[in-house]
Amino acid sequence: MLTGVDGSLPPVDIALAADGRIDIVFVIETGQAASSPDLLAVTTAIGTAIVADFDDVEALARTLAAQGVARVITFTDRWCRLAAQVEHRLWPHRFGEPTWGRKDVQRSVLRDHGSSRVAASRVDEPGDLRRFASEHGFPVVLKPADGVGSRDLWLLRDQEAVETAIAELAYGSGGTAGPMFVEEYIAGDAPAAPHLGDYVSAEVFRRRDPAASTGFVTDRLAPIDPCRETGMVLPTTLSAAAAEQVLRVADHALDALGAPDGTFHVEVKPRPAGSEVIEVNGRLGGYIARLAGIAAGADLAAAALSTALGRLPELNLVWRRCALVLLFQAPPAARRIVRAPERAAITRLPGVVAVDVLSVPGGPVDWRDGSSGAVARVWIAADDPSALRDRLIGTTAFLTEEFGFTDADGAAVTDRSWLERIAAPMKGSP
Repeated sequence: MLTGVDGSLPPVDIALAADGRIDIVFVIETGQAASSPDLLAVTTAIGTAIVADFDDVEALARTLAAQGVARVITFTDRWCRLAAQVEHRLWPHRFGEPTWGRKDVQRSVLRDHGSSRVAASRVDEPGDLRRFASEHGFPVVLKPADGVGSRDLWLLRDQEAVETAIAELAYGSGGTAGPMFVEEYIAGDAPAAPHLGDYVSAEVFRRRDPAASTGFVTDRLAPIDPCRETGMVLPTTLSAAAAEQVLRVADHALDALGAPDGTFHVEVKPRPAGSEVIEVNGRLGGYIARLAGIAAGADLAAAALSTALGRLPELNLVWRRCALVLLFQAPPAARRIVRAPERAAITRLPGVVAVDVLSVPGGPVDWRDGSSGAVARVWIAADDPSALRDRLIGTTAFLTEEFGFTDADGAAVTDRSWLERIAAPMKGSP
């Protein structure tokens, strides 16, 4: 188990799910072991833990072979490609060359297999981006080929935005831009309510031989400018038929990518003309396990571990209540936090189950950090979707008032546009 500080399942949950039935070897990257000693301490206390150099794939494969492992998996986005590379070296007849961590390669494979119709291109220099926008029109999406959590995700609506992105990424002038690629913007169906985005996630538990899969769909909160993730909602508002169609699209994409036994997180835009895959991730979605636990009492950690070993679980999810996780983001222009609410004040708000991230005054913020740059992470529950939306709006209004930000010049930044969007009247309401 390649383990990190930001995985979709924490080590303690993994160990509890294993429950003595599965022997887990936690593998921690050398740098994280040094910078996060608590991670090493916890994994050592609950099982077998080793520290390894993640830059040397061959050495890591030899180390894990000596441990006698049967699978190499991870619930940490940044390690998905590495886990697949190690499996390919250990068992090349079972595991092909991985595409995780290469969104540009994935899009190409999906197009070749008829699982996507979205035009895309690698961006190695400014002319590549300008040319793609000229040929395909606006808007377009620019993202890192190995990006995670909407980090450095650019929604470019016009030529001015293209030039701004080129300048900030500093192509050709010693800048830090890594491998990027650009693709057509995908528009999804109008969501069921203003607080929801036009895309959803499919959590797919699949076995390759004999082929079988199960899964469920998660709604996504409306993104905030320029294109940042803001949270997830369970259960989905999609009809049973629409959810099944999303799961079929996700399964088809996983087939095209040659995905092995395991749990996968596939983002999809539902559309009447045919749902379109946004991206495919080689692990359980972030926040999903806890969210499903709050809403349905589900143990997705156990389900994910069983699936990795070829034993497909029966999910049988029964939604006892509705729940969401809010990733509260600073305004795009904000660069520093100057005021923040007390944790206790947030926990007293109606429906708040937990607050597990809360930034403090003085800290920097940058929209390019994506979902990991959220200044607060709040878990909210309610008995029905309408009450959940009301509680989301109330919590967001409180956070919008209580947080204070300044821009790069030290001027105060105020932006209520996301709050106004999610609080807009429902379609058909007076």
